[in-house]
Amino acid sequence: MTIVKFLADEVVFDKGSGIFFAKEADYLQQILDLRGWGRIQHLFKTEKEAMDFQDSLGDWIADAINQKLQKEKQDGK
Repeated sequence: MTIVKFLADEVVFDKGSGIFFAKEADYLQQILDLRGWGRIQHLFKTEKEAMDFQDSLGDWIADAINQKLQKEKQDGK
């Protein structure tokens, strides 16, 4: 098993749950859980600001993983 195969077609982030999934066709498999609310909630004045930041962070991480995944697929890894 390689990391590329484990991550399947792409990684998606579910904003409602903070969970990252490996997506293959129409099938999702949980692979990661964004944990950091204990820190994030104290960095902002409102809960909405903190939640929006956590969602942005999750999107950023998923995008970074997908960029790496696509590069490795192109490189034949």
